[in-house]
This record gives sequence, structure tokens and C-alpha cells, in this order.
Amino acid sequence: MSKLLKKIFWVLLFLFVVLVAALVAAWGIHYKDWHNWLGLTVGAGIIGCFLFVLFLKKYLVRRRGKKLVEQIVEQEQILNEEDAPDLLQVKELEKSWYANLALLRDSHLRSKGNPVYVLPWYLAIGATGTGKTTAISNFALAASFTGTEQNSQSSATRNCDWWFLNKAIVLDVAGRYAVPVEGTGDQEEWKRFLGLLAKYRKREPLSGILLFVGADEIREAAADLLKKQAQLLRNRIDNLMRTIGYRIPVRVIVTKMDLVPGFLGFADSFAPDDHKQVMGSWNRRGNPFWREVLNEVMLEIGERLRELRQEYVLDRKKYKPDFLVFPENFEQLHNGLSSFLEPVFSENRFQETPYLAGIYFGSGRAPLSVDPSGRGMKLSEGGRTFFLTEFFSRILADGRERLEPVKEFMLWRRMTRSLGLMSWWLICLFCAGVIGISFLNNQKSLGRAEGITQEIIFSTKKPSEPGEFNATVLELDKLRREIIKLEGLNQSHTLSNISFGHAVNTEQELKTSYCQRFETVLQQPLENRLAYSISSVTPNTPNNLFADYADFSVEYIYLLQQYLDKTLEQALKDEDITISSGFSPAAARIMHFQDGNVSSEVAGSFADLNKYYLFWTEDRNTAVSRLKILQSDVVKLLAHRPDDVSWLYHPLITETHAIGLSNFWSHKILQRYNIFFVEGAFTGEGRKKIHAFFEMTAEAMKRRPDAGSLTSTTEWVGEKMLDALRRRFRQSYETVFLPVGITLPKIFPLRATLLLKKTFLLKRKVANQICERNLYPPVRMRLKLTYRQDTTTRKNGGKLPFG
Repeated sequence: MSKLLKKIFWVLLFLFVVLVAALVAAWGIHYKDWHNWLGLTVGAGIIGCFLFVLFLKKYLVRRRGKKLVEQIVEQEQILNEEDAPDLLQVKELEKSWYANLALLRDSHLRSKGNPVYVLPWYLAIGATGTGKTTAISNFALAASFTGTEQNSQSSATRNCDWWFLNKAIVLDVAGRYAVPVEGTGDQEEWKRFLGLLAKYRKREPLSGILLFVGADEIREAAADLLKKQAQLLRNRIDNLMRTIGYRIPVRVIVTKMDLVPGFLGFADSFAPDDHKQVMGSWNRRGNPFWREVLNEVMLEIGERLRELRQEYVLDRKKYKPDFLVFPENFEQLHNGLSSFLEPVFSENRFQETPYLAGIYFGSGRAPLSVDPSGRGMKLSEGGRTFFLTEFFSRILADGRERLEPVKEFMLWRRMTRSLGLMSWWLICLFCAGVIGISFLNNQKSLGRAEGITQEIIFSTKKPSEPGEFNATVLELDKLRREIIKLEGLNQSHTLSNISFGHAVNTEQELKTSYCQRFETVLQQPLENRLAYSISSVTPNTPNNLFADYADFSVEYIYLLQQYLDKTLEQALKDEDITISSGFSPAAARIMHFQDGNVSSEVAGSFADLNKYYLFWTEDRNTAVSRLKILQSDVVKLLAHRPDDVSWLYHPLITETHAIGLSNFWSHKILQRYNIFFVEGAFTGEGRKKIHAFFEMTAEAMKRRPDAGSLTSTTEWVGEKMLDALRRRFRQSYETVFLPVGITLPKIFPLRATLLLKKTFLLKRKVANQICERNLYPPVRMRLKLTYRQDTTTRKNGGKLPFG
């Protein structure tokens, strides 16, 4: 059920990714003006990336192997005794492994290649007491290099003994590894053994498994006990195959055949050289069904035993009497052996099925034999090997077969390969589509750029005639608009500009040409004329020119500061350039004043031309130099009028006109006496403009790129401007608002007729409205008190606070 839910989850996730890819492609085609091919390739790229992530996930999981990586990593860590009670056994296993591996690497096998891979390796496993160690140690051609003390041939394996045969290497692991006895120590040692095996013999971890089982257990043990023991062995074999990723051939060796009645009589009836032969058979046809292989082996050996018995009896050869009962006793092993092999080699959906490569019978030595009459036991000659010599010397050497990957590994490899290829093709399709679309879009952008260069003539020479100057500036403005369109076109093709950047490079070249043209034609002449005009300013210069020079210079400094602070680009993107509406008119008036032949359209385009010049230029050093010069010019300009700020109230600065009662009430008396008005500088809107300009001026003078000598001068000019502004307010009150308060009661006396009283009330209502909405609070209060003929106010009206 969990596997089904997992499959459903991955299918739904894949469908979700496909849906997202389709939505992204549709969004790009309909809202971003992508080509249909670009939308298709982007969708394919998204699906390809998803499949590639799955490929990496499966590949890395397999490479790490979850279990294998955990095993190897666990072994490389330094264990604490509290966390690993069997530390000594693990260390002893490692010591034995490293010692024998060093011995192998220093052997004569180096002349034949890598000593680790020259000979086949076999893993000998079986329950404790099956006689596997005895069978191997009694082999005449074997020598033990375990580095551990051999107390006796019948002693049990402590962890892992290495047996170096002439044509093979056998790793004899302790029986508790295969069939754990108690605790978790055996499991930890088994993990460590698998980790060492996979780490030091990666290409071919094992050539096969030798599964030992005792004949006495097959004959005497209950079927349930045999199956339980066999299942534990199956788990170990499955764990091993899943760890290394290969289906390992398993050869079953039935030991302790000397405990089967009649075996010693059968063996003693032959010459010692005949004991070197093999009693068993290998799976010649590669039959995957273990039961058929077992029946064939038992039938073949049983028939051969009967033939030998008949031959000995008829020919009256010398033989032991108990030889006569051995064929029947041998056939009795069939049921027990079948019960043992069934859990090991039967198919199930949870474990990989091992391959039964052959079944062999033999004995390492014969400590006890059973009297054929059943009347007792007798000791036999020890230290002998029956029917295993040829198995160890020839069959193991010839049994080095090509390992077959386990089904899980094959399924993983097939799925991983499919995911890898599919993701590769989709990503290639995405790249090919992006390259193709990028080429087409670059062709389109380059065609537009070529049209711009053909329509607009680029020249770095200064225009000599007024008409030529106007045409040059208009052409420059046209170039600016075309570059903006080209930039927008390239930005809409951001994804397709990955492989080809020619359009972007051409756009940058056009911007560079624009900046060079702007500097030569407009910027340098204007700044030179402005510097000359400022140097010619005197205290008698008209307020309108003084205000133009100050307004233009301050706004210009502000733009340069934005450029140097890297905020101009963001401000242009957000369309939030805080440039007052007076900047462009001021530039136009200065250009008209300096050259009367400059058209209004040309003069009005300077602000936009300059902003985009700052946006596109990369010469910051020039901007810093210009900023210093402009700041110096502003200081010189303000120094001409330290006590006079009448130019600050000029409509060019305040951008607000004067207002009066006639703006709200069209009475014939007010039409006759058109003297009741308030300058725009004293209205609420004008006050905001003056404060904004004054703060910008002070800020522009202080925010220099480096600390200079003008800091004290700037602060001194600011203080002078503030004091002059206060004096100007007092003077304005005395000269403008106070006469208004005196004149109004004379025109509208309190003792007039009812009509005049009504008219007066209307006029007072209108006047209060003007005061409430437009005037400074101090001036507003003064007018109200004067309106009520409050004589006290006139005595205290000599001083008004600033702001």
C-alpha cells in the first residue's frame, strides 16, 4: 500500500510540474511576447530540470547506498566505549583486515596486476559449528595468514580468517555474523565487514558465497529450526547483495558427512587420491529453480553411489561393511536439505533471489563415526579432508563468473538511465530553443539598431550655426528615445539573450555614442556659459536671472548626487525623479538667455537628455569634478546676496502666484481697490516650495564626495539665508499685511447700513477663508485680529517667528 501511495505521489508531482511548465510557457507567450518556440523550450527546460533532479536523487541515493554509506561512514568515525560496547571486536576485525590486506599487497601477485583483484574472493558463511573452518584448514594447499593464534583446528572463527589458496582467497567469517547469537554486537561487526569489503574491493567485491551447513543438522534438526536458521542466512545474503549491487552465486557445501552412517566406510573403500575428487555437481545449465537443481544433484549422486556399491559387491573388491548402507542414508538428506534451501533460494517480493551455483558434499575430519549396527561410537583418524580438495583447488578458481546485477539495481539503473536521458534531451531542447530564439531576437534588435544608425548621423563636432545646433539637439533627443525602445526590446528578450549578447553590446555602443555626443554638443557649452554667467552676477542682477541660476544649479547638483549614490537608475525605473518642474524651464531660459536662437523645444529637452546621460554614462570621475565645480559656483552665486532673499520669493522658485480677495469675491469695491493681495511666497503652497528649495540647497552644499574647504562657507551662507528670510518676513508683514488690516475698517465702517453690514460679513467670511487655507499661521492670526480692530495686535506685531 505504501509503495502504491508513493507511486501515486510521484505521478501527481510529475503532472503538477508539467502543469507549471505549461502555465509558464503560456504566460510568457501571452504576456511577455515570447515566441511559441521559446515558450515550448522553457516548458521543456522546466520538465527537464525536474527529471534531472530525480536523476540526481536516485543516483546519489544509490551511490551513497544509504546502507553502504552509513556503514562506511560509521566505521570511519571514532567510537566511544559508551556508544559501542563491542569496540574491541570491531577493532580486532579491522586489525586483522588491514594486516592481511597489507600481506596480500606485498605478495608476488603484484607481478600479475592489482593483488586485490588477481584472485577471486569467496565469502564462507554458515552457522557456528557447521565445520567450515575445519574443512578449509584441513585443505592441504591452504595456509592461514589470519595473524591470530590457532589453538586447534576445531576452534571457532573469532571474526574473519583469511585463507590464501593457490587460486582463490576465502574469507571465513564467524558464524555469529551469519546467525546472530545475542545483542547487537554481531550486527555492528557485520556492518563493519561489509564496509571494509565495499571500500577496498569496489569493482568486484566477491566472486561467490560458500554456504556451509552440517549434515548432522540436516538429519537431526527439526524442519522449523532449519528454516529459521536458513532465513537468517538469507537475510545476510540479501543484505550483502543489496549492498554491493550484484547477484552473487551461492555454492552450498554440506559438511560433516562423516557423521552420516556409512560415509567413512564409503570413503575408506577408496584410495587416498580418490578423496580429492568432488562429491557434488554445479549448475551447468544455469537453472534458476533451486528445487530442480537439488533433485538433479541428489539423483545423480544417489545413482552413482548405487553403481559403486554394486560394482564393489559384484567384483568382490575390498570395502567397509557400512559402505552398503550409505546410499540410502545419503538419500535421506534430501528432505532436510530441501527444508534448509527453501528459505534461502525461494522467490519473494521483498528480497533478491540468490543464484544456486552448485551443491557439494564433504568432510573436514571425522572425530566420531557411527557403528553400522548402531551399538556405539568409535574414534576415527583426524586431520583428513574428504571430497573437498578439488573443490578448493579447481572449482573455485574456475567459478569466477561475471556478476549479474540484482533486480533492484537493474531497475534502478534502467530508471536512472531513462531519467538521465529524458532530462538530457529536454535540457538540450531547451538550450537549442533558447539559442535559436536568441539568434532571431538578436537579429531583430540588430536590425533596429542598424536602422537607428542609418537615420541618425553621429558627429562629435560642435555645431557652428544656430539652426544646426537645434537640429543636432533634436536628433540627440530622437536617439535617446530610440535607445530606450531598443533597451526595452532587449529586456523583453532577457531569457533569449543568454547565448548571444550582440544586441546588448550594440545597445551599449549606442549609449556610449549618445553620451559622447551629449557632452560635446550640449553639456560642455552649457556649463561653460553657466559658469561665465554666474561669474558675471552682481547684486543688481534681476531676480528672475538670479533665481534661474540658483534653481538650475541646485537641481543639477541633486541629479549628480543621485548618480554618484547609485539611486538614479532605480529612480528612473520607478519613474520617481524628484526634480521640480522648474528645472527644465530654468535650463530653457538659461539657454535662451545665452543664445536667443535656441528653440523652446530644444531648450525644454535638456532635462531629459541630461538625466539619461547620467543614467548611461560610466565616467564617475567626470561627474565628481562637475559636482565640485557646480557647488563652488553655487557658493559664489549665493555670496552675492547674503542679506537679500527677495529672489527666493520669485515665482520661478515658489511656482505659486499671488492671491487676494478679488480671487474669491468679485465685488466692485474690491475691483476698484485692487490692493488686497498676498504674494505667492506667503501662501501655504509657496511656503512648502521655499522650504523644499532651501533644504535642497543646504543638502546639496553639504553632501560633497569628499570633505572640502567649502564646508564652513556653506554653513555660513545657510545661516545668512535663514536670517535674511526672517527679516524678509518681518518686512513683508510691515509693508503688506499691516496696511491691509488698517485699510479694511476704513472702507467698511461698523456703522454702515444693513446692506453694508451684510456685505462686510461676506467679506469677512471670504477673508477668513483665505487666511485659513493659504497663509502662514502667524500671518493668518494677525489678519484675523486686525479684522476685528484689535489694537493690541498692532503693538505686538513687530516680530514674527520663521516658519
